[in-house]
Amino acid sequence: MSLDLDGLKLTARPIDGHGRLICYFGTKFDTIFDFLKAFLQKGMVYVDVGANIGSHASNAARLVGRERKSQRLNT
Repeated sequence: MSLDLDGLKLTARPIDGHGRLICYFGTKFDTIFDFLKAFLQKGMVYVDVGANIGSHASNAARLVGRERKSQRLNT
């Protein structure tokens, strides 16, 4: 299943934990998407420690733009 998140295409499998939530609830499965959109601005730095599938890091990278980088660490 694919989900369009304000121009960012996420592909999720309904058999995975977060993937299942994305497939059933779309962007409403996690309020962090709304928070990132409201808080992050171009040029900011975003670090996602424990990124799991990287859906937040991918979204943040798009929001902060090319001036800065979004880093994800899966521990």
